[in-house]
Amino acid sequence: MINPLGFGVLVRYHGSLEDRHGVYEISGTCLDNRAGTCRYHLAPVGAGTLIRHVRPTSITPLTAAEIAEYTAEERIRAEIAEVDPDGFSGDAARWTPDLPVVP
Repeated sequence: MINPLGFGVLVRYHGSLEDRHGVYEISGTCLDNRAGTCRYHLAPVGAGTLIRHVRPTSITPLTAAEIAEYTAEERIRAEIAEVDPDGFSGDAARWTPDLPVVP
């Protein structure tokens, strides 16, 4: 079986499972016996559910620019998740929409 996209390639899933659209990593392949074509197994980047037997037409490889943007977004999300919403970081003041900074 030929695997045109290698394992670990980041792809955007846009198939029939609309609630699972997003970025995934190719984690495996299988053969569709009826059509004789390659299908993919997609592992979520971060949390999520594995998607199996995905048609090649349901995925698009990310470009280098999209990978850089996605990586930056994931890093920012991880940093935000580490922030304690009820605390302050050292002596720094914190602005929130319900507590605007007044000059």
